[in-house]
Amino acid sequence: MTREEILAGAYKCFFEAMKKGWAAGVKAVPVPGMPGYKEIEFQMGDFRLLDRYCVSDAGSAGTKTIWYQDKPVWFMSYGGHYPKEVIPFLKHALMLNYECCQFNGGRGPKSFREHHLYPDMIYQNNANFGSTFEGFKGVEIVIAVGRPPLGQHEYFGMALI
Repeated sequence: MTREEILAGAYKCFFEAMKKGWAAGVKAVPVPGMPGYKEIEFQMGDFRLLDRYCVSDAGSAGTKTIWYQDKPVWFMSYGGHYPKEVIPFLKHALMLNYECCQFNGGRGPKSFREHHLYPDMIYQNNANFGSTFEGFKGVEIVIAVGRPPLGQHEYFGMALI
């Protein structure tokens, strides 16, 4: 396969995995030998995605890696903090992009507000260094109308081939 074909396959694998991952409510499993870490694994033909993360009272951090035939071809890292009450809204925002295969730094839409379920929350995603699957960096934030920001995550990633 060419580099372009491998990256196209990794792109498809990313969205298939995300639609069946954390934002979709799939339960992660503990990582042996890494206390506090959990992971979600997804296989699609010769592609494999591993989403591995940890959560503490102070924040959360993780990585997503995609392999093609056991060779790493794509990587993403993310970290920050969200209080528990923000998580359902965050998952909803992320799934908007995952369901329509819209890549915006691997996170949610540029801006999102759901007036009925979450009337006072706004999701914003600012990819400030590219937003292509091959190279990206940015920050997402959830704010509440008339209050300080509720939480944020920084992220970056790139193709490894």
